[in-house]
Amino acid sequence: MANFEKALVGLLRAEGGYVDDPNDRGGATNHGVTQATLAAWRGHPVTKDDVRALTAEEAGQIYRAWWWAPLRLDEVKDQRVAEIIFDHAVNTSAPQKPERAVQLAQRCCNFVAAGDALAVDGQMGAQTIAAINRSTPRVLALALTAMRVDYYRQVARPKNQRAFLYFWIHRTAGHIEDGLKWTWD
Repeated sequence: MANFEKALVGLLRAEGGYVDDPNDRGGATNHGVTQATLAAWRGHPVTKDDVRALTAEEAGQIYRAWWWAPLRLDEVKDQRVAEIIFDHAVNTSAPQKPERAVQLAQRCCNFVAAGDALAVDGQMGAQTIAAINRSTPRVLALALTAMRVDYYRQVARPKNQRAFLYFWIHRTAGHIEDGLKWTWD
């Protein structure tokens, strides 16, 4: 089954450190955690300095509670597939609302014909987990990656978001590069 600690290493590498880009809708961010997310997590307003001081350990606690656990990724058999879903959820979804990543996974499972068609409802239920686990991991990982690139291309249509397209695709391509090193069953 997928392991959160392993997934967190790659996620933190992709997210990087402190950034406060005026074109980034998330605003001040550290380890991928926005100022708004950190304030919600702590239950009170936080400053940019609080975001800058955020530790990787606390970021990991947030990711586990608000993304990994709601996605039920501990139940996914293949680590690589879980990491791709997790990364997409963090990069595209609000805390505790990973529906977009679940919908992507459901569409991909339907695309790779992993049994009966899933409802694309954004709920990571038993049927979705079962379909993910029935899928051939390599095929599902490639479908997830391709559909992520298409999603980012659509999101980058507003001119001020185009600057991020390269980084989003580079981040997604990292899963393909890692995949070339993987040994598939």
